[in-house]
Amino acid sequence: MPALCYLLYVPTIIATTTTAHISASDAMLTCFCIFLYLQFWAIGADMAYSSAADLYGFQKKTIFPRTMRLLMASTASELQPVRSRMGPIVSTCVSYLWTVYGFAVAYTSLSHYDHDAFDLPNLGVFDSLYFSLVTAATVGYGDIYPHSKTAKALVMAEILFALMYAVFFFSVLSSSISSRQQTRGITPKK
Repeated sequence: MPALCYLLYVPTIIATTTTAHISASDAMLTCFCIFLYLQFWAIGADMAYSSAADLYGFQKKTIFPRTMRLLMASTASELQPVRSRMGPIVSTCVSYLWTVYGFAVAYTSLSHYDHDAFDLPNLGVFDSLYFSLVTAATVGYGDIYPHSKTAKALVMAEILFALMYAVFFFSVLSSSISSRQQTRGITPKK
């Protein structure tokens, strides 16, 4: 659990303190946080890949080099749901929320680096989470909106990810229901 807290907490703290001018001493800390953030995304991709392997029944192959797997091992093991019929559904939901949080950290960092990226300068973590979830749900209330091209590109990327997750989640759910019916001997009506 400490690795998970560390992975979620440190990039968020650094994202809220990012400025356009980084001193030499802050450069190492920033590089470390970028590394943690990339590791964060690698774990999310691994969770989504595991869900796809469970859904489509293919053998999961290694998608990351050995060194990255060693770095991810303790954190990823904390996030892997117990293998059951609900495993792919839970893994897909966790991966989706992981993605929403990852974009929220990016929005926080971008708003602190470029004060004109959003209509509200210096988005806090809660505001970024709110904006990320509203964007992923494609609700778009319009109370926070991107101004810069970088912010708009991030929003477009999140929308594409969220739409892929929606399709993927319903595929996982449909497959789970279908397999449950087959094990019970229920044939679907035509």
